[in-house]
Amino acid sequence: MSKKSKKIILLFILLLVFISLCLLNMWGHQVKRNNGIVVGNTAGNLYNKGLFCEFDDTVYFANAYDGYALYSMRSDESEIKKLKSSVSSYLNADENYLYCYQQGSSASSGMAALGNTRGLYRLTHTGKNFSCLDRTDTSMLLLFGNELYYENYDNETFSTLKSCGIDGKSKQSLSDYPLTAACVSNGQIYLNGTKDDHYLYTLNPSTGDLNLVLERNLWDPIVDGDYVYFMDLESNYYLCRYSFSTNTVEILTRDRVDFYNLYGDMIYYQTAGRTPALMRMHTDGSGSELVADGAFTNINITSSYVYFNEFNTPVPVYKTPTFGPVSVTTFDAAKNAAFSSQK
Repeated sequence: MSKKSKKIILLFILLLVFISLCLLNMWGHQVKRNNGIVVGNTAGNLYNKGLFCEFDDTVYFANAYDGYALYSMRSDESEIKKLKSSVSSYLNADENYLYCYQQGSSASSGMAALGNTRGLYRLTHTGKNFSCLDRTDTSMLLLFGNELYYENYDNETFSTLKSCGIDGKSKQSLSDYPLTAACVSNGQIYLNGTKDDHYLYTLNPSTGDLNLVLERNLWDPIVDGDYVYFMDLESNYYLCRYSFSTNTVEILTRDRVDFYNLYGDMIYYQTAGRTPALMRMHTDGSGSELVADGAFTNINITSSYVYFNEFNTPVPVYKTPTFGPVSVTTFDAAKNAAFSSQK
């Protein structure tokens, strides 16, 4: 074989290797899509900033002890790992990725001066392949299927509802006024109106059209089975529920409610007034009991614990078992993990 022929064969082999590497790289960076109805977090957690998100016995959370950097752990709080130094909120998860709103870098990262990194991001469960999907400010982010729904803030339109694919493509505006999409049930997005009224609607994801469900002024709806739970704007923010089958409304508590969250057959809610308190009760309104005296916020729930903190005081983060007797302690595992990561 001549030297010229050997060179041609070698060049051909190198070309094949190059093409193969390019194809592997493209395949490795293809966004894996979801099958069927996938919802990234519970509506109750998202109404409370989405600081915790549980998927397959793994809890992803924004660690307040480390400037809300992104961490993961088992649901029993073991195997805590730091994933990203980003200041994270509105966490969502599916089988392949995490999605979050990043407000910047935590002080401990030493990266705060690198410029504006605010936006919606996708990354793997191990914190790799961090990718910006939309550089925007938001106060809500919901994963539903293969779409992300989020409130978009800018200087021109102030606040609108937008959506984009989980690959960051096919962005579209769904409203020219504020709408909060956080609740999914039976394949539909439920939300309250904000423009002409605060009635309960379903959102058509393709057109942005709202379909009226219930003519009652309400806030933060959570649909669970036959019921929609909500804060009733017509009755001093009482926590109520409406039955779709019987067309009736029940008042669950006559306390004015600031925040609430629902998990299983339990509702945790923060009362207002001169003696504010974090309370809990069953979803039918029975068994009301005190969790902690004081004004608390960011009520996030996992299968094992309810996490919360005092209003305007990020730490300490408190917790109590989601079910069973109330036993409030501090989230020491997160504090110790933050301390270890900063050594």
